[in-house]
Amino acid sequence: MIKLSQKQQKILNLLLRSSDMQSSEIHSSLVEAGENISLVTVKRDLSEMSHLGVAVVKGSGRATSYNISV
Repeated sequence: MIKLSQKQQKILNLLLRSSDMQSSEIHSSLVEAGENISLVTVKRDLSEMSHLGVAVVKGSGRATSYNISV
């Protein structure tokens, strides 16, 4: 079983509701929801989630987006 932090679970919920999202969109959504989280932390969590096989990375550089791994 994969253990995700609370912030990673919130990111996962966002990805479940939307198709592809960029890290900046995820960050904005979390901040609007009242989370005190930096963009760097969002990117770090997304990277870890990708390594765990929970999220899929599409593209590279500024065009990088994330989605749920099926």
